[in-house]
Amino acid sequence: MIDLNDLGPRQIYQSVEIDKIAATITESQDDAAHGYVKDGRVKLIDGGTRVRAAKVSGVDHLDVKFEAEPENPLALYLRARSYNDQRSQPTPIDHAISLRKLIESGAVPNNRVIAEKIPDPSGRPMSESQVSMYMRVSRMPERVLQRMSENPSTTAFTILYAVSEIFEKILDKSQAEDTALSIIDDIRQKDLSKQQVITLVRSKLEGTKHRERSTQQTLSIGNYEGVVKVFAKRGQIELSMKNLPPEQLPELQKALVAKLEDFFKEQQAKTARSSSSE
Repeated sequence: MIDLNDLGPRQIYQSVEIDKIAATITESQDDAAHGYVKDGRVKLIDGGTRVRAAKVSGVDHLDVKFEAEPENPLALYLRARSYNDQRSQPTPIDHAISLRKLIESGAVPNNRVIAEKIPDPSGRPMSESQVSMYMRVSRMPERVLQRMSENPSTTAFTILYAVSEIFEKILDKSQAEDTALSIIDDIRQKDLSKQQVITLVRSKLEGTKHRERSTQQTLSIGNYEGVVKVFAKRGQIELSMKNLPPEQLPELQKALVAKLEDFFKEQQAKTARSSSSE
């Protein structure tokens, strides 16, 4: 009967917070959630953690204080934000994701209106340039944002913004994500400062500039697909195929090695003939 508020100020929920409430919610719910009734269902304004805790603990109901339906999605967000701010400020990650969702849902038309209507996590007015910076952070993959939310050293806005540059400069999404996750691990393990993170990000970006991009040829042989990557400057070739029958792999390996040996023997013979003719 309960629908969550996708436009709330909380966007990432930590399991430790949910489990903490789940441990006591079976006996009592200290604070009622807030919501309104629409189309025969309860639409939450505030209370996402409590709903998740109830599901974890097996509680089949939730105390909800009903109020008037917000007049529009922006009003819904601001109402939820007011309840959340009474307990804690939204994290920069939550704030960034919320702003992106407000734009995507059409609740606000552009960054200028966000700057006019919505304060930053500390309650201060935002400039349009600040909104743009939060938007850049929000475009990082969910997996990266989730990983960064798990440790205080990677939740500061300056650190988030520095890491987000990876996704502005590296076009290969998989490579960008792997690079960002590597940087996040370094920040945690070495307790890097803001300037050290910026330097690390730049060094990673400089490294990617010198990496040779491969030419690729896809393979489709019967039910099997794969790709051949050629790095001409390195003199390197890579073959990748997935979902091959495990029992056929030994014979396939032998066939590949035999074919390679035949190829290089033929090349050596050509070279020898060319040398002798000269």
